[in-house]
Amino acid sequence: VDLKTKRLSDSGADFLAITSKGQVPALEVSAGVVITETAVILSWIAEQFGGATAEGLAHLRVREALNLIAADLHHGFG
Repeated sequence: VDLKTKRLSDSGADFLAITSKGQVPALEVSAGVVITETAVILSWIAEQFGGATAEGLAHLRVREALNLIAADLHHGFG
């Protein structure tokens, strides 16, 4: 996404048509359904693989890993 023009760099499509926030990250999880915000997207990914549905300590460990990715690791890719 070109954040100045709010257009997708590969197709030139209007990013604001995908998400009115005009910010990344944004993930289309099904036709016309877009979720935003890193923690929400990471939680959705974890739930798809069963990691976020466990109770107790295992559940907390998944959340720790997701938060590490959201808060620390992603800075190296920006």
